[in-house]
Amino acid sequence: MSNLALSIIIPAYNEAERIGVTIESLRRYLCNKNFQYEIIVVDDGSNDGTPDIVRTYQSSIPGLRVLENEKNRGKGYSVRHGMSVASGAHRLFMDADNSVDILHLDMFLPWMNKGFDITIGSIRTLNAAVHEKNGWHRRVLGDLSKFLIRAATQLQVKDTQRGFKLFSAQAAETIFPLQTIERFGFDIELLVIAKENRLAVKELPVAWVNPGGSKVSLTSYVHTLWELFTIIRNRVFGKYSVKINKFLRFDSSKTSYKMILIFLGIISLFLLILIKSKTVVEFQNDPMLFVYSIFVTTFIFSRLFSSLFYNHSLSKVIDIKNSQKEEYEPLVSFVIPCKNEAEAIYKTITQCFESDYPKNKLEVIVINDGSTDNTMEVLKKIKRKYKNLIIVNWKINKGKRYGMAEGFRISKGEIIIQLDSDSYIEPKTFRNLIKPFQNLEIAAVCAHADPTNANKNFITKMQAAYYFMSFRILKAAESVFMSVFCCSGCSSAYRKSVVLPILDEWLNEMFLGKPVTWGDDRALTSWILKLGHKVIYTDKVKAFTIVPDNVRQLFKQQLRWKKSWIINGIFTSRFIYKQHLFMALFYFFPLLLISFLTPFMVFRAMIYSPIAKGTLPIYYILGSMMVTTIIVIFYRLYAPKNKHWLYLYAWSFLNIIIFSYIIIYAAIRIQDRGWGTR
Repeated sequence: MSNLALSIIIPAYNEAERIGVTIESLRRYLCNKNFQYEIIVVDDGSNDGTPDIVRTYQSSIPGLRVLENEKNRGKGYSVRHGMSVASGAHRLFMDADNSVDILHLDMFLPWMNKGFDITIGSIRTLNAAVHEKNGWHRRVLGDLSKFLIRAATQLQVKDTQRGFKLFSAQAAETIFPLQTIERFGFDIELLVIAKENRLAVKELPVAWVNPGGSKVSLTSYVHTLWELFTIIRNRVFGKYSVKINKFLRFDSSKTSYKMILIFLGIISLFLLILIKSKTVVEFQNDPMLFVYSIFVTTFIFSRLFSSLFYNHSLSKVIDIKNSQKEEYEPLVSFVIPCKNEAEAIYKTITQCFESDYPKNKLEVIVINDGSTDNTMEVLKKIKRKYKNLIIVNWKINKGKRYGMAEGFRISKGEIIIQLDSDSYIEPKTFRNLIKPFQNLEIAAVCAHADPTNANKNFITKMQAAYYFMSFRILKAAESVFMSVFCCSGCSSAYRKSVVLPILDEWLNEMFLGKPVTWGDDRALTSWILKLGHKVIYTDKVKAFTIVPDNVRQLFKQQLRWKKSWIINGIFTSRFIYKQHLFMALFYFFPLLLISFLTPFMVFRAMIYSPIAKGTLPIYYILGSMMVTTIIVIFYRLYAPKNKHWLYLYAWSFLNIIIFSYIIIYAAIRIQDRGWGTR
């Protein structure tokens, strides 16, 4: 067994200018001690002669030796390398710049003798002192990173990063063989391993002097965050315990998944703050773009935050204690306008009749709106199978809105389900669309919809990602306030007693002297909100629809939607502040403003600034992608099995360079009422 009382490990990389001062400080301190020691300097691939300088002191300090890594491996690797050959009863590692003086060891050793396994230096405890030469931005990033570290690891330590940590031999031999991080995040890992193995850690105040010339760059913060993710993953899977926690390994899937998502969210938010802090520096160059960027980011975050309360708000719609004891089963009517849907209409109708609901309380009405294909023949074939099918056959096309109105008028149901002709509801989830109407305040319910042809090609996969985000995140956020602004035509339910009184006004809606031929569902929802009724979204119902599978169809769809948004945005702005002041001020009007500002701000960032000011849109694009990443994390949190999340990045990128401009074209072509019929 070694008689050494102390091993000091010093990792060094290009420290030729400072290592001599540190070694001299150690020599002066140790020469008066009556115990044996060793000093191990681990050179991490320096190219400035650091090892040679250290060797010049070996003649005057017998316990000094040098280890050299074959190449630069990182501070964590170097400390582990030194610890692997150390033999002292106590083993200290300290920084090569002598930022924490060796004199502090006199305060640390007594605590080790009291039974602590590890003592660490801290500038976050009482009586600590800081003498720093770094700029304010590095201090801010340091404070933020410390907060994230504590949130992610649940360590009680206030300062994990100080390069002055003393281990007992047993603690060192327990911890360092389990260490995996080789660079700046290794300090965190050491303390997590210590916690997992129930080692006692004492945090002590130190005087920290930063002489400048730090090797910790901004990219180091990013790299450390990635290492933090690795630490959490290793911890979840029990890699840090000497005795592996079998239970954690066996039943870690759900817990680890959520922990990883939460941590990725923290990382993404941190990176986004880094990017936004960069734009602060450039604020004077383009204050308009900066304000817009912060405004949009805040708005998106507010919707993401609101969506977290969706399940709670939905549970409040139906108070189980006060709900009817008998099963709520009102008469329900399906209304399906269609034109030239011979291929899709059969499945749409058959799924209606197969709904998990009493057949004597189901009514299915189809309006054949002037089809020129064999849609009518298909409908006749279906009627032979389902005798109760009601078919309204128009020889001349009138448009979806007229078809919906006809169905509403002739229906007998208390609740009306409006379906697009290429959409259907999964039968076993149908009842969940009816249940919310037990609450008499609910006038309309929007079902969750996904594309049936999602896997057809890249375009449909992008839309699958967009649909999920649009419904489960955006509509869910609106539903928290029971003010969903658009009940999707894919599948939505309405209380007939609410719709009938406004049917004529909705049907005869005009804009700039012409009938409005698109945005029928959004317009009907707006009329319902205008009357002060509540509109919600439910993800308990699964509906499916066919989305465009080529660029031309996608453009037409987006153009119709943008025209609809312009007109209904103007219409809704006239009343929304009277009925829903909070939603108007903090949701609707900001959304309206963003919709119209975005194409101009995108043009400014992507085209004008690079040409006029020579400012590349790197940070604008990175910021947009980081916001998308945070949305993706929510996406994965709500639907871990949904495989289309990655395509949300493609959709976001296309929204920046193409889709955002469509609203301008839509405004120019607002009087062209084409593409509005089925």
